[in-house]
Amino acid sequence: MNRRLFLQFPLVAVPLALETSQQQKDRPEKGIKVDKDKDRFNENIELGRIGSRIDTKVSSKDCEGDLYIYEGRTAGKGGPPLHIHPHQDEWIHIVQGKYRWQVGEEKFQLQAGDSLLAPRNIPHAFTLEGEEMGKMMIVFQPAGKMEAFFHEVTKQTRKPTPEEEKDLYHRHEMEIVGPALAVSELKYKP
Repeated sequence: MNRRLFLQFPLVAVPLALETSQQQKDRPEKGIKVDKDKDRFNENIELGRIGSRIDTKVSSKDCEGDLYIYEGRTAGKGGPPLHIHPHQDEWIHIVQGKYRWQVGEEKFQLQAGDSLLAPRNIPHAFTLEGEEMGKMMIVFQPAGKMEAFFHEVTKQTRKPTPEEEKDLYHRHEMEIVGPALAVSELKYKP
């Protein structure tokens, strides 16, 4: 090894070790349990339709933004517009009910036990099928501004205009690229 490089290595390694040590101090020092059908912070995050809500299970604050996990309950048909997350991969696991998802050009029917990955930068959307309550676990990696997005959505007192919705998504690092899915027009891959 080059002697000069060898002598410079501690100058780089020590600050990196201190930074890693500080990061570890900011993480929880014990396990975090969240009860069934409860939110991590006992918050009530309603999503506009009666019965539709999310419960944070792992907050982005728990892991310095590396991850965000929530359980979403969907009541009634409908879902978000076709959108992309430029910085997050989104993993979905269906707990209850039947959903239709679109990821890119592909359309899928998902039911309890199924999972799906919506990679970053790929347009995606979903809608609940049937009359039964739906429930999904959704993971965002990294968390980005997703947790803040849901907190802002819950504060809305009326349905936003298309321009307001587009702005809301943009402020939370997402982009709307199409309309919400209509159940009747979907052809899917089982």
